[in-house]
Amino acid sequence: MSLLHWNTEIGLCKRAALAMLVLCSFCVAASPAVARDSVSCTRDDDDLLCTVELEDFLNEIRPVLNNGWENLLEFNLMLFEVEDETFVGHNFTELSARCYIDPFDDPCLALWSGSESWQSYEDVDEMILGISNFRLVSQGASELSGRYFAKLTVALNPITDKQADVIRTWLARHRGGHMIIGRSDASIFGTFVSVFANIRSGKAEASKTIDSEVFELP
Repeated sequence: MSLLHWNTEIGLCKRAALAMLVLCSFCVAASPAVARDSVSCTRDDDDLLCTVELEDFLNEIRPVLNNGWENLLEFNLMLFEVEDETFVGHNFTELSARCYIDPFDDPCLALWSGSESWQSYEDVDEMILGISNFRLVSQGASELSGRYFAKLTVALNPITDKQADVIRTWLARHRGGHMIIGRSDASIFGTFVSVFANIRSGKAEASKTIDSEVFELP
């Protein structure tokens, strides 16, 4: 049975809550090498609450988050029935983040979709800590009954359909009209075209997919 309506509510966890989560993870896992990225879902009245932990992935892409440009993270959550993996529902949110190279009081900023204000952080470490734990809230869980699992996919700077079309249009217009100054210049342009000619939407700089543990909804 499909969910009637899905919406997104971002709940950034407080520093104390994060510390407790990290402490609990060490109590369960003896080895610090165990991946901490996870997604877990529970029901709260009519809502399905999925808590996301992404500290490992965010640390892997730290150089990009700290490159001085605005970067986009997209989060797609899909819910499936366990028995036959039937698709049940989908939730989506995105985060814009930027750490300025020129230092000032709050050099790192993050903005969740649906929010009107940017969250400020002192540095990239504090930003990663602040955005690595959040919740996706989905309505309509009261209509579900059975065993389910969630699949979360996070993508860094995915190429949109519009961006892909712009690049293809630019290549189509400039292949014939490019001014060739010398063999070296032609070689550089040829390499550039070979990289972008087959560009497609959906491709990202980095991505990760995480499955939740199976959970049961009464």
